[in-house]
Amino acid sequence: MIWMRSIRTLSRRFAGDREGLVFVEFAFVVPVLALMVLGAVDVGRYALSHQKMQRTATTVADLVGQDDSLSVAEVQEIITASRFVMTPFTLGSKGLVAVSSISADADGVTIINWQQSGGGTLSESSKLGVVGGEATMPGTFLVPPNETVIVAEVWFIGSGFFLDVIASQPTYYHIAVVRPRGVGSTELTPS
Repeated sequence: MIWMRSIRTLSRRFAGDREGLVFVEFAFVVPVLALMVLGAVDVGRYALSHQKMQRTATTVADLVGQDDSLSVAEVQEIITASRFVMTPFTLGSKGLVAVSSISADADGVTIINWQQSGGGTLSESSKLGVVGGEATMPGTFLVPPNETVIVAEVWFIGSGFFLDVIASQPTYYHIAVVRPRGVGSTELTPS
């Protein structure tokens, strides 16, 4: 009986002691808060990278579509300059920019007139097709007969701080289509 009373007394004293309780709660809450903060940072980087990719595709397509005739060197300069639009992200080995001129004949068959790529060293090929071949246009987009469009594609391997540790880095893709502002098509001339 004495033994039972001493256990009961000890358990009441232990149950009434609140010292250290805050540290136990803190130990449970800190990992959850850290996960939320790191996840929010990665979600912000994800959103910014997609915005930068779309802006890069639109800018490259727009700049190429402004002239009636461009040299290969001029197109490469535009593609190389796209790295400034992607800032703070660097294309390098994680990205690639490609631009194509696509025209449709009187029957609406789309042909890739020319293609140039650069800005990074990522190993990707155009989702539109190859030069001289029939173009696979995105979604339900149709090139009107006897018209030409300029299409810019951007690939970028996702870059996060935290989520890359627990998941593989996906390759994101964005595309922009513009009509040339000149006579009707943008010709590519040798440098």
